[in-house]
Amino acid sequence: MKLVALVASLGSLLSAAELPTPATPEVNAPVTLSLPAADKDRRHQRVYLATAAEVKSLGLNSKDIFVVSTAGAPPKEVHPVQWDERTKEPYFVLPFQAAGAALTLQLRSVESRQAEQSVEHAYMNDQLWMTTLADGVQRRLFAFQHDELLPPGIKPVYRRAGFIHPVLTPSGQVISGSFAPDHAHHHGIWTAWSHTEIQGRHPDFWNVQDESGRVEYLGLGARWIGAVDSGFGAKMRSLDTKAEPPLEVLTEDWRVTTYLPSVAETVFELETTQRNATKDPLVLTKHIYGGLGFRGLATWTVDAALIFVTSEGQLGRKAGDGQRVRWFAFAGPTAQGRGGIAILAHPDNVNFPQWTRFNPKDPFVAFTPVHDGAVSIKPDEALTQKFRFVVFDGDPDGRRLEELWQGYAHPARAVGK
Repeated sequence: MKLVALVASLGSLLSAAELPTPATPEVNAPVTLSLPAADKDRRHQRVYLATAAEVKSLGLNSKDIFVVSTAGAPPKEVHPVQWDERTKEPYFVLPFQAAGAALTLQLRSVESRQAEQSVEHAYMNDQLWMTTLADGVQRRLFAFQHDELLPPGIKPVYRRAGFIHPVLTPSGQVISGSFAPDHAHHHGIWTAWSHTEIQGRHPDFWNVQDESGRVEYLGLGARWIGAVDSGFGAKMRSLDTKAEPPLEVLTEDWRVTTYLPSVAETVFELETTQRNATKDPLVLTKHIYGGLGFRGLATWTVDAALIFVTSEGQLGRKAGDGQRVRWFAFAGPTAQGRGGIAILAHPDNVNFPQWTRFNPKDPFVAFTPVHDGAVSIKPDEALTQKFRFVVFDGDPDGRRLEELWQGYAHPARAVGK
């Protein structure tokens, strides 16, 4: 089906070794900055180049086009710069920083910069796709379900929108599942709470078949494009359907940030902020799952050649279940090989490191903060959680995933020389 592009032209994140960049005529003299050494190898690390105050003192203008290069790198090895609309600070993504290596950076404005690759938001029927375009070839990364969906033969109580599915590997292999016959409430990447308590009731927003609660999708939020990342927002709410009338318990805002993929992996991030919309405390009671979930392919059964691995070295479904980890990966056979996904938890998340849930027989994995005890959200209080997703072909590379977590968990800040 034809995809209708909404927005385009996201500059490349990749280094010249991965993606050649045309020469960029310089406008002003470069600003020299220093990036302090890291204690561990970091991959795909966001680096902030100046505070809002420094932007003024340096005379930087967010309307100009900027690039960054590292000392000693080939002249064409430059990285695009984008401005954080929330902090008003310029940043770029550094593909790799070796442990112990301090870097000298040069920030300069240029007349123009032609990206070899772009990212687009595109509608296809009831989905918003994140795609890339290079040399006239379109590549799909993942889709966000923005219209309510109810496949044939599924009970109406399971209707749902506001989740990510399908998720594709760099070679285009689907690795996620949705509306499984035995778990029709599982949907690719989704968020919901299971065991809760408010006003003496116990709504379950996860197991919608119990008809005590549900997550309702409200619509798309802001969408953006940039030289470093692009993405979109989405709004949802968790409804207590046993209350009369149904009670809006939580409002939820998603922020999905997508980076240009490399041959090795696709990287995107989810920040979800849930706010208590009532006048009473909401208790997320102790349970083995609840929060963030991922459903894999229907063929990823107990008989399939699956791989489970965690940041703490646990291997296998049983060994990795119920463990406190920084990240985990889940992989199995695809239509044309193997592929999988890693979910990296941000250290700012409540009860970090959070607990895993690896279902004993189904292709379902999750992160939860309530495995060992309850979490409360007071009236008008917000709970924010952040996750990085790494999608790959083949089987997980533990060392690389650790580097990707280090880069995600420790955004850096350059300083003037």
